[in-house]
Amino acid sequence: MRMSTRNENRPGYKKTRVGWIPKEWECVPFGYIIRKSQYGLSISSSEDGNVLIIGMSNLQEGKIVLKDAQKVRVSDDEYEKFRIKKYDLIFNRTNSLDLVGKTALAIGDIECVFASYLVRFTLSRSCAYPFFVAYYFNQNDAVLRLKALATPGVSQCNINPTTLKKHFHIPLPPLPEQKKIAQILSAWDRAIEQVGKLIDAKQRLKKGLMQQFLTGRMRFPEFGKPVRGKGELPEGWREVQLKDVAAILFSGVDKKSRPVQKKVRLCNYMDVYNNNYIT
Repeated sequence: MRMSTRNENRPGYKKTRVGWIPKEWECVPFGYIIRKSQYGLSISSSEDGNVLIIGMSNLQEGKIVLKDAQKVRVSDDEYEKFRIKKYDLIFNRTNSLDLVGKTALAIGDIECVFASYLVRFTLSRSCAYPFFVAYYFNQNDAVLRLKALATPGVSQCNINPTTLKKHFHIPLPPLPEQKKIAQILSAWDRAIEQVGKLIDAKQRLKKGLMQQFLTGRMRFPEFGKPVRGKGELPEGWREVQLKDVAAILFSGVDKKSRPVQKKVRLCNYMDVYNNNYIT
């Protein structure tokens, strides 16, 4: 893996395994900041389970999200052993190359356990600030280096936790600087979240307006009066079949390419499903 050359030969910087970093920072193997690690629970889901279990899909953008988490039935001892605790760093050790290495931080105690293809790392908080470490694991350079550590399998890749602790290095600022960096990034996260909520609210408003305008329940005065009942059409509107106003074509394109064929872009059903328009 090619290391970062940002800040190369700048005064006050030094060359390390992870690239050029400030001289006051250390470059340490991940295991240096780990107090202990633990594999998750190997158990089948159960409709009458007594606790939630998180898997890879519950690790989203550095956070643990319980949406769609399945239930399992565990004993009190198992729950105590595998429950998620505040500041646990949860790492996805087995998955496709695109998804292996996903990492999330528990920002509080969570009433759930974690699956066997996840690993829990407990950080040494005397030298590592959990939020800083979580942010580092989710930034691009780290993600690429994690993938480089993955061992390919038949259908999935694996990152061995022992290999991770020994061979994955991280830059480590002094603890106060780690906290300051994490606080700034957290503030940006909160701002982005608020913007996201505003966008969601405006999208819901737009959908409501579309429903009103496109059914004639809301109209501009210069074009006529709105309708009140369901199934009614405004004056001047008419109902037609799609075939009367559009040409309907079915594609017979074979998605399998051949060397002699000209390369063209293909629009498939996912392009339609995930977008409002195609450019």
